[in-house]
Amino acid sequence: MPGAADDKYRNGKGCKKIDQATLNSILEKNSQRFKLGKVADYIPELGKANAQSIALSVVNNDGTLVSAGDIHQKFTIQSISKIIALMIAVQESGEKAVFEKMGYFGTDKPFNHFGNLETMGKPLNPMMNAGAILTTALIKGNAEEPFAKILKMIRFITNNEQIDYSHAVYNSERETGHRNRGMFYIMRNNGLIDGEGKKSSIITLNNVPSKSQWKILPK
Repeated sequence: MPGAADDKYRNGKGCKKIDQATLNSILEKNSQRFKLGKVADYIPELGKANAQSIALSVVNNDGTLVSAGDIHQKFTIQSISKIIALMIAVQESGEKAVFEKMGYFGTDKPFNHFGNLETMGKPLNPMMNAGAILTTALIKGNAEEPFAKILKMIRFITNNEQIDYSHAVYNSERETGHRNRGMFYIMRNNGLIDGEGKKSSIITLNNVPSKSQWKILPK
């Protein structure tokens, strides 16, 4: 059962402020955990990442930013951008309109699983690849306008106009994105995505350029 301490935490009260020494200590204690896993290589370009790179950033309740580690190392945010695409789609069309075409459901399936596309016809949720492809397609605009909207939102949220997408990762994803294209065509067949026009062509042929190739650059 949650107690008073939990309520204080949720309300942002009574939380310990993270200082530089604390963050440095946390990073030091966890710096070797990369040995427990492996760098993702299902997209060839991602396999080139340095597994030992690690960075932490915390924004305290008073707005102060504390960072430690390889904070100047560029990295792709990958599926974090799904949240941004969802924000824009809901902002433009409303929550009801967006979730009439997909579910809110949790799942134990991998992020790139087809889920229930072939049975129920809709993505399980917007955080799986199928849902993210649909969310991106729901953003209003033709050609590269949805892409530009997502990039603008990311730059606004991070207050960093230098953020851009990685051409190398984009090309690598485009060359290996056959599974995502399959999801696109199922949803197109189910009437969830309009298959006509430049916008849908870009989403299909370029493996959703506005979904996952963002590159964070230092200020």
